[in-house]
Amino acid sequence: MAMAQSNYFSIKLTRFLMKIIGFWTVYTRKEKLMLREATYTATTAIPLLIATVKAITFTVRKPEITWLLERSQKYFWYKKYNASEKKIMDKLNKKSMLYMGSYTFFIYGTAVVYTVYPLFANIGRTGEDRILPFHFRLFKVPATRTPYYEIIFGVEVMSALHSGICFCCFDNLLCVLTLHVGGQFKILQNRLETIFGNFSERKSFETYEEFKECIIYHHLLITYVEKLECVFSFPLMFQLLMSSIVLCLSGFQLTMASEELVKKYLFLSYAISGIVQVYMITRICDDIMEESSSIGNAIYNCSWERTSYIMFNKFRKDMITVMIRTKYPCYLTAAKFFPISLKSFTNVMSTTASYFTLLQTMDG
Repeated sequence: MAMAQSNYFSIKLTRFLMKIIGFWTVYTRKEKLMLREATYTATTAIPLLIATVKAITFTVRKPEITWLLERSQKYFWYKKYNASEKKIMDKLNKKSMLYMGSYTFFIYGTAVVYTVYPLFANIGRTGEDRILPFHFRLFKVPATRTPYYEIIFGVEVMSALHSGICFCCFDNLLCVLTLHVGGQFKILQNRLETIFGNFSERKSFETYEEFKECIIYHHLLITYVEKLECVFSFPLMFQLLMSSIVLCLSGFQLTMASEELVKKYLFLSYAISGIVQVYMITRICDDIMEESSSIGNAIYNCSWERTSYIMFNKFRKDMITVMIRTKYPCYLTAAKFFPISLKSFTNVMSTTASYFTLLQTMDG
């Protein structure tokens, strides 16, 4: 039943603005349909907006990305490793494939379901009632008539598949770079822990030089993370913010699509890919914090007590300096507001649940 309308302009304006963004209680069937249509459109448009923001940011930050790729090729990817370090890199590669493979699978699964959905929905339909993957209105173009329908359908399918590439390629790059810098912190820990493995006082100079190389490499890794922060800081903040909204809207659409099974699969794929994406981002950022802060423990566990206090006094002071530095771990932030970790994943899920509950309450 429709509620009485207020005659006060301030209330009308507030109600109008809140309805535009979808946060107003609906009463009539028309208003409910408008709410569901608005959330459906937002669910489709927001991922495209995210990909656009990332593309613009990466265009602006192209010099920093070039620096990151050059350092990755020189110090991470094409470097010769010993047996223990190679095991770390092999394990890292498997982890990267797991994250990137599962994430890309669900993202492309969503794009494929978008293209398959109208094929099933159009069974038994001919002419004017046929639907497209995305709503199309352009002046007086008869989008449901042949050959316009087939041409527009093909363009929308190619656009959906290309949008899937644009959406996941930036996150896959972040995953590769972040996991590898975390792996380099792990390799550095291994080098520091074994720096006194074949120690003898006759090799004190060589040992100290090796430690200095580790310090230089540690500084390189810190600089590398700072460059990552410079490039990905704003996109990560925008991604986490929008992910809460997308997960909420996809969950809301999933509960609304009670009669269309393919549509349920569409929004189920949306929800799963969104959860996988947020988990992957927060997990790899958490790995950087964990591995960079473990450098101090590796130095402490390097059997320094076997050395002479007089001969290695300066050595020990340098070790303490590095340990003090590692009390402040490297991390990536969301536009400098907060460091991203697994705690951010729980915060996003909590926010999503709150938005979802609010939408269901408004829908009645």
